[in-house]
Amino acid sequence: MKRITLFLLVIAFVFSTGIPVSLGAPEGYLLNQESSGIDVFRVQMRLRDLGYLNYRPTGLYRTKTVQAVMEFQKNNGLDADGDLGAQTYDKLFSLDAKRKPLSAGMVPVSGPAYRETSVKPGEKADWSTVVDPAIPVGSKFTVTDINTGKSFTVKRTGGKGHADVETVDKAATDAFLECCGGAFTWEKRAVLVQVGDKSYAASLFGHPDGEDTIADNNMQGHTCLYFSGSTSDVLGFEDKEHTRLMLVAAGELPPS
Repeated sequence: MKRITLFLLVIAFVFSTGIPVSLGAPEGYLLNQESSGIDVFRVQMRLRDLGYLNYRPTGLYRTKTVQAVMEFQKNNGLDADGDLGAQTYDKLFSLDAKRKPLSAGMVPVSGPAYRETSVKPGEKADWSTVVDPAIPVGSKFTVTDINTGKSFTVKRTGGKGHADVETVDKAATDAFLECCGGAFTWEKRAVLVQVGDKSYAASLFGHPDGEDTIADNNMQGHTCLYFSGSTSDVLGFEDKEHTRLMLVAAGELPPS
């Protein structure tokens, strides 16, 4: 009962404050097994996003969180003590934080290697003020993969901090899969979104999930498009990997 109550309080606190996660840790910042609350919840969300946790964040810094922090520290060249100080926090929320490597028994599904294409960078347009109004729910538009140069049409089906989209038909899904190397993948792709004469820099998640609204398109569920200023719909977190790939699509970062 106490765990459920704490979980609900944490969610309420996050939604009421909208605390940003990318401003860096304050001086003297430290989380350990004595810690609990919103800071722990935020860290657990990020660890789960990077593959180090596989359970729902609780806001309690216990054994599994310690183990996840230690594994993250090892993979990111930090002292693996399981405590989360300012250095670990800043690395955790940095653009170059390393994800948990796949286990030896898993075969990674990756898109083709990056190569030079004729695709020009897109505009780093703000999600809330520019892109969101330009692609209302129900609208259709073209997505072009920066890597392969291939394009396909999607429909926006929802999303608040970013756009939830589905491919419009089987042909669009086939092109989507070709960009991802032949199968849905947990990777993210630097893409352009064409709306009229505007080309917006974005990042596309390579795997659908959640609600499905378009039948017979060979995609079960929807996937996510992130733009400049986009956040997750749950808790309003910035996704650092999506941000990095959006900057690739905008021509501000190299592709690798």
